[in-house]
Amino acid sequence: MNNKFVIEDLRDFREWAESNIFDVPIDLPDVLSRAADIIENMEKHIEVLQQEVETYRKRAEYLTDTVITLIGKED
Repeated sequence: MNNKFVIEDLRDFREWAESNIFDVPIDLPDVLSRAADIIENMEKHIEVLQQEVETYRKRAEYLTDTVITLIGKED
């Protein structure tokens, strides 16, 4: 299941829990909301980290090419 769907489901469950507040634990809506917020926040951090990894991958490739070029010039 995609995180987007998990977040949507948690928010839907929160709405249901709020409308049935006498049938669920009193803090359930807040717990569901926090869970959705945490997953959403984690996705944002993962996206940033993926961009950083790609930046470092490009730098490593550039440095590798530079070293190969320099070694080739020494011969």
